[in-house]
Amino acid sequence: VVLWTCLSLLPIQVASADENLLQGVVVDAASGQRMAGANVQILGTVLATISDLQGEFIVARVPPGLHQIRISMIGYREHLVDVDLPHSGQIRVALVKASISLNPVVVTADRRAIPLEESSTSVTVLGEAHISDRTNLRLDEALEMVPGVYFMEDDINIRGATGYRANTGNRVMLLLDGVPLITSDTGGISWDIIPLHEVERVE
Repeated sequence: VVLWTCLSLLPIQVASADENLLQGVVVDAASGQRMAGANVQILGTVLATISDLQGEFIVARVPPGLHQIRISMIGYREHLVDVDLPHSGQIRVALVKASISLNPVVVTADRRAIPLEESSTSVTVLGEAHISDRTNLRLDEALEMVPGVYFMEDDINIRGATGYRANTGNRVMLLLDGVPLITSDTGGISWDIIPLHEVERVE
């Protein structure tokens, strides 16, 4: 008799739990495409969830009664819908696209000196003596003696990582005391304008 009583109560408990479920689907109002990642919040409670990959959501254990549901997603207008629980079936929410002005983000970076032994990349340093001893006329002539550095006309290639396209510029940045020496038309380097007799070190 005790076993029969426990089993007979089970359907009643399951039915009660089902009545407290809030189920729905979120779609794009223009295309009808289901939207994943939409925020679903039951106002006045701590209950919230997000829509899954199929745009569907389920919130369990919602107190019975009239509730206001807020659905939001970046790039769409916030949507409010009133639902009276227990509610049978699935609610459908269509979000309308809207442009949102976000606060500007400013990114700054600072350079700092790193000792050679702590550098994660290979670094070669040419001193003033090395440059002058070879009677070079231009800086690129001195750099040709550095292992891994190659030239195609005036374009420099470092360890094969910057490509070979003559007179079209590359990804090598040349700085003279922190000032870029890159041509505005091709993005290449004008070696002739570098005062070789004033160069103390090349890194």
